[in-house]
Amino acid sequence: MKNQINFLVKNGCAFLVASMLILITACTKESSESSEKKILSFQFQSLSPVVTGVINEDAKTITATVPDEINKESLVPTIVVSKNATVNPASGVAQNFSNPVNYTVTAEDGSSVVYTVTVLGGTTADSPETISGNITENRVLRNRNNNIDYIISDWISIEGNALLTIEAGTKIVFANTYAGLYVSESAGLKIAGTAQNPVILTGPATNPNKGAWAGVEVGSNRGDNVWEYAIIENAGQDNHAAIHLDIGAQLSMQHCRVSGSLGNGIEVGGSLGQFYANQITACNNYPISADTPDQISTLDSTSLLTGNGFNFIHISSDWPLETDLTLHKASVPYFMERGLATEKVLTIEPGCELDFGALTELNIYETGKLIAEGTAAKPIKFTSQLKESGSWNGINIYSELANSLKYCIVEYAGAGNNKCLLDISFANVSLINCQFNNSKHYGIVLRNFTTVTHSGCTFSNCPDGNVYNADEETTSAALP
Repeated sequence: MKNQINFLVKNGCAFLVASMLILITACTKESSESSEKKILSFQFQSLSPVVTGVINEDAKTITATVPDEINKESLVPTIVVSKNATVNPASGVAQNFSNPVNYTVTAEDGSSVVYTVTVLGGTTADSPETISGNITENRVLRNRNNNIDYIISDWISIEGNALLTIEAGTKIVFANTYAGLYVSESAGLKIAGTAQNPVILTGPATNPNKGAWAGVEVGSNRGDNVWEYAIIENAGQDNHAAIHLDIGAQLSMQHCRVSGSLGNGIEVGGSLGQFYANQITACNNYPISADTPDQISTLDSTSLLTGNGFNFIHISSDWPLETDLTLHKASVPYFMERGLATEKVLTIEPGCELDFGALTELNIYETGKLIAEGTAAKPIKFTSQLKESGSWNGINIYSELANSLKYCIVEYAGAGNNKCLLDISFANVSLINCQFNNSKHYGIVLRNFTTVTHSGCTFSNCPDGNVYNADEETTSAALP
């Protein structure tokens, strides 16, 4: 019995000691598992130079900045973490960094922490494309379904025979006052917007003011220089227009809107092709300025040209017309700053108003002819901006062709040598239902055996007489 007890005691102690050893060993093993869970390094090693993220251990954030031209939708990071720790998503796996990405680091002991990685710079499918350098090959700019599709940060040219086509819904931002677009002599620019999806050419959001970018200059006469449903806003510096046509250039525009120029809306050194249902507004100077009226012969009343600093179609020179011309009624008057002269047939539509600059005149020379036939509801007016008697010289007709003025108002002239509103010399003129008002001297002067047929003409405020016959040196109240 005593031996049995000794055996149990001895073996029980051995069992107890063994159990304690197992427990101590297990505790020692558990306490040896690491709790370290840090991201030690975060890099994009495929980029040159390598981009290394900046780790803020306290905030558990990582920030990396990549070049602007890098697509950050598929970047592959190389990540170094603490010994025996793991990271998810894993190192070497491509991620879309368009938005911040969370990385979970798990330590050997199972504890974890989350780092937020933000990539600055770069591009995404939602980023606008920056266009730099000249365009030397045909190119199409498409609506990329972004707020801004393209950015132009400099003055660039379309060169050679290249054609730049801008499709419906495309928005292009010109980044500064020096940025603009030039269409060289043989190149072309086609804008193909729609009523629902116009093309927009505008300045930066940080500068929503007039003159925020340089504008578009066209130097070619290609037939595919056609703009439809385009919005050109806030282009044009003080002495420049939003759109400028060089000598010999041509541009057709339909359903376009030009606004916010510090200068003119459109300057025409070449010619306007088809010009239909456009709007030019909120420009500091004129909506349209041209050298001669035959450069803008397609203008008509379908285009709205009001709301500008000077609501006139500006004609800057007095060069004689080179071809027969029909001057169409527009939504604003024509301003003949230096007068108008022609040896061709000048036809003026009902409702037109021609305002003449100080001491200027309208001259119809021997081979020319004036056909100005208004209506009672739409008379044609020859006047001045100043609306003062003698503020321009008047109309001089020297042509024996069949000149005709019907339902016309001639007013505020009478300056110059001829001293009248209408001077007729060696001419054949028909005057029907015309008004001659507010002369500085005479209403009409007849010279050199002129032939005049007339009816229904009236005179008002002609202080030296209504009709003066220079051959007979006589004055009368009415036409003979």
